[in-house]
Amino acid sequence: MNTPDDTMPQPPEGFFENEARVRKAVSDLGEHFETVRVFVSVHHPGSTTSNTETHTYGSGNAYAQFGQVLTWVDDWKDGPAHDFSAVEGMADGSDAVDEGGES
Repeated sequence: MNTPDDTMPQPPEGFFENEARVRKAVSDLGEHFETVRVFVSVHHPGSTTSNTETHTYGSGNAYAQFGQVLTWVDDWKDGPAHDFSAVEGMADGSDAVDEGGES
């Protein structure tokens, strides 16, 4: 049986708290929506294990979640579906937040 030790990579500080936040958000949204899928990431410069922490969780119909992801990928495969050039500080879309509107 393997047991954790000091040589195993440890998650970044705050990892488990962030995981709990995302799971709670999915749970809260799931009370109002049939299908929820959330992807989040945070950059940890200088981390010894991973520079990017990611979490993805969902609730509801797994096929509908998969369909939503496919639609999102299809909308973005040829470039961003939204023009963020008019939004100050988002000219390249790198900090863009999709407000859930139709593509």
